[in-house]
Amino acid sequence: MREIKKRLILGLVVLASVMGGGGGGGVAVNPFALWGDAVFVPVYLISTDDETASAVGLAPDWAGYGPRLQFGAYGSDPNEQYGFNLEIHADWWWNEVMNGDGNGTSVNGIALGDNANLWIKPFDFLTLKVGKYNEDPLRGKISPISFPDLVAYDRDANPDWRPGVLFLLSKGEDAIFTRFQANRGAHLALEFGDLYVGASVGDSNKGWAAEDGLLDGWSQIQVGVGYTIENIGFARAQFVGGSDGKQVSGLTTLTPYNRIEVAFALTSLPVGTVDIGAKIPLSYDSDDETTVQAPFSASAGGNLLLGPIDLVARIDADFLGNTKVDGTTTQENGLALVFAAEPSYKIGDSGITVGADVQFKLEGNSKTGDTENKDGKNSLGLGLWVGKAIGAASIRAGVLAGIPAGHNADGDDPRSTRIAIPIQFSFSL
Repeated sequence: MREIKKRLILGLVVLASVMGGGGGGGVAVNPFALWGDAVFVPVYLISTDDETASAVGLAPDWAGYGPRLQFGAYGSDPNEQYGFNLEIHADWWWNEVMNGDGNGTSVNGIALGDNANLWIKPFDFLTLKVGKYNEDPLRGKISPISFPDLVAYDRDANPDWRPGVLFLLSKGEDAIFTRFQANRGAHLALEFGDLYVGASVGDSNKGWAAEDGLLDGWSQIQVGVGYTIENIGFARAQFVGGSDGKQVSGLTTLTPYNRIEVAFALTSLPVGTVDIGAKIPLSYDSDDETTVQAPFSASAGGNLLLGPIDLVARIDADFLGNTKVDGTTTQENGLALVFAAEPSYKIGDSGITVGADVQFKLEGNSKTGDTENKDGKNSLGLGLWVGKAIGAASIRAGVLAGIPAGHNADGDDPRSTRIAIPIQFSFSL
């Protein structure tokens, strides 16, 4: 921890030394950005067939288990031909890599945020970025239902009595169209008017290991194109490389298969945006006899503003996944369908908004050979909340209730009912 503090202080000194721009073509730091989010859950209840428990505590944000504070500094030369992006966050975060055995450890930490990279723009139409990045020009345009996603993150792999574990059914923007993302990588962007072309190669987990080999590394390239159709919308398509069953380090995800993605955002509506996307995974051979077809997926969402009423709605589906041995289907995945909606109403100029959330997930039974398995699950989440804008900050409080499918290792899979009263606030400067 002492070494981390030393490095942080040194980094801040370096940033401070370049704030004046340095003259003579030096790098000038643009205004700093600061963002924070916190959730307090004064009441949390969970009830199963066997017992009922209650708790009070902090709920997670997107990546951690407590309040998150993120600091960002962004700099460039006066002509904006080269520069840097640096984001640092502090929170109680979950590190699943630390133990090396798949069991994560919760620690208090300071770590890099979404972006920590250097970039250069040798031509007006070309930008090269190297480091850690999350690039969203092509990404899906409809976010998940916001309140439950901030407050009620449900980690399927590790359910427990922890406050905040309620339900998370609504999918994110990447379910519509995947962003360019890497912890260590290179991103190239070409922009010609309404045409955008992007390419990314790197890693999202353990490092872009040299032992993966040249072809394995480049086989995981992500290449996407987007075109803005004036007064109509934004069309996108991309190829996301996988590892062809080798399970080497991945690009955005560690998928062992290649996939093609297409999407179209209708932006010409006077009341908002509708975005529709589909992912087509290519089958791969996991061994000499077995061929795996990962599920296809389709997502659609809309964000519509109808006077004082704001409506966010999504539907996401996964289907047609299967496994074949010597050409005979041995396993079929069940249909997975998620519907989520959040209508809200803004009360005049008071800054107060009231809203509701509904999320429903249907998981159909899978099949093994000709036998239908009884493993389908249905989950329901409901919520009511009231929020208030306070300058660049906002606060919300509400009641969330969920009847999620159980996660019992014994296979009994009992259902549980969960109720939480969260208070969530955030700000950006």
